[in-house]
Amino acid sequence: MEIKYDQVKFMKLTKKNWGMVKDQEIELLTITDLESGFEVRISNYGATLVSVKVPDRDGKVSDIAFGQNRVEDFKKHGAYLGAVVRQVANRIANGKFTLEGKDYSLFINNNNKHCLHGGHEGFNNKIWKLVKDDIINDTVKLEFQYTSPDGEENFPGTLTISTIFYISPMKIAWEFIATTDKTTIINITNHAYWNLSGLDTVIDNLELKLFADQYCPVDEDGLLTGVILTMDETPFSSSEFINISRIFKDFGDVDNNFFITDYNVNNPQQLHKCAELYSKKTGRLMTVKTTEPCIQIYTGNFMEGVFSFGKECKKHSGICLETQRIPNAINMPEFADSVILKPEQIYYHKTIHTFSIVE
Repeated sequence: MEIKYDQVKFMKLTKKNWGMVKDQEIELLTITDLESGFEVRISNYGATLVSVKVPDRDGKVSDIAFGQNRVEDFKKHGAYLGAVVRQVANRIANGKFTLEGKDYSLFINNNNKHCLHGGHEGFNNKIWKLVKDDIINDTVKLEFQYTSPDGEENFPGTLTISTIFYISPMKIAWEFIATTDKTTIINITNHAYWNLSGLDTVIDNLELKLFADQYCPVDEDGLLTGVILTMDETPFSSSEFINISRIFKDFGDVDNNFFITDYNVNNPQQLHKCAELYSKKTGRLMTVKTTEPCIQIYTGNFMEGVFSFGKECKKHSGICLETQRIPNAINMPEFADSVILKPEQIYYHKTIHTFSIVE
């Protein structure tokens, strides 16, 4: 086991062998703020956010993100817990798209109709190379790399991608940076499930602020209908916290894409606030900022039968706040360019989660 310390704020980074997958060693990296107890665990298996522990208003530290105790349980139980999802997040209609005049067909893994989160084996089941781990100025930096060969899951181009985590006291940030040798499509996100009240309850009494001005209705398969609506007739608000139980009552289960109000198309690397999540029970507040134009809100509508840390989840056990570009964009002419990556371009996405305590 290897341990590193920051000499100023006493951030601790621990690495250990977490088992073997496909005859390759899997590492588990644990970052701890020795002052508050804030702790983040990340693995090179899928560049996965394995667990996040945050103190509550009484100083009690507990898990707020769903994960697993053993690396083999991530593939066994699925659900993309804490995962980097390949290569295009969400659904691609009928698993088909056309790029530069060529038709592509992808693996169908959603309702026997569509491609979800990139196909048969996503980035979440790949073994990433840890190329950097360091502590600089109170921030732990972990950089993972994976190269997806041309034709993997039938996506064109050799895609070289870095997932870089920055962990500092009460803050998690990640960057996705990718290049390709052939024109391809890309829309990467992290699929963490959160519950600021703890993992043994449901999210109904959490409260949400959503900084969005439009959203996309979906059909019975969760696929965008192509219509874009204003937020006027929804219970969501950017001016006040809305109890999620009210959202369920007035809107129903959520698995929808929302357009972030302050996104600046002329400055695509500018960070902007997209959501705040709050638990009155624990006092935990999570603020999310991103460079992305959209956020997919998913309220854990199909978590029954999913196991996390050895316990079976319930419907609405967690909520996902997936920063990304519009789903199925490649099949929507007005949005297709946002997910097309050419050899001379660099794909970039940054998201920051900041945690604080409200007394």
